[in-house]
Amino acid sequence: MTDAQLAPRLGFVLPGDWWHVDLTSEQTAQADARALSRALGGRSDERAQVRHQLEGYVLQAGRKAREAKASDFYFALEMLPGVPIPASLAVYWPEVPFGLSIEAGAQVAAHSLASTIQRKDPVAEIETWGDAGDAVIRVAKKLAGPIARSAGIAADAELSVTYWLIRKGTSGPALLQFTTQLVDEAEHMITLFDAIVGTVAWTEPDPS
Repeated sequence: MTDAQLAPRLGFVLPGDWWHVDLTSEQTAQADARALSRALGGRSDERAQVRHQLEGYVLQAGRKAREAKASDFYFALEMLPGVPIPASLAVYWPEVPFGLSIEAGAQVAAHSLASTIQRKDPVAEIETWGDAGDAVIRVAKKLAGPIARSAGIAADAELSVTYWLIRKGTSGPALLQFTTQLVDEAEHMITLFDAIVGTVAWTEPDPS
């Protein structure tokens, strides 16, 4: 298990082993991408092309997350024992969308925001759940896979599953965006991502 504590507001558990990519700068992201490629691809000359492809994929995915102002980026090494599953997670703290009032209740806010998202993206599959205190919006859609293709990794499409986490009494929502190339296993992957979101625990800032 990988425990992720995003101080001071959110914590969750990632099953298996995940690699955290430091998005502080292009240099830190590149260093982490290179270290990950070596950890998975080894150091032999025969695996050089594999390392190059993996480093390029992780770096481009991390760069995309950084440009979108993600606070954290994780790349799955292994979620089940002996079973590598290609997936990544970017964490964002978006501003409260215009006109959205969380104080009216998390579930009310979630339904309102979900309607707005659906109008802007009619092909997305959207579900909401929760109560007045805590609510979740899940937005699932298939995307073309230019990142994977440009890195030399075969992928015609990617599955993007985004969760808006809304809690009454907080300054704004949190957003977790999972991406995987396992589009044909969308149902199983969404179930897995739902389970991760189910471990989320909001924390109060330390006044000290």
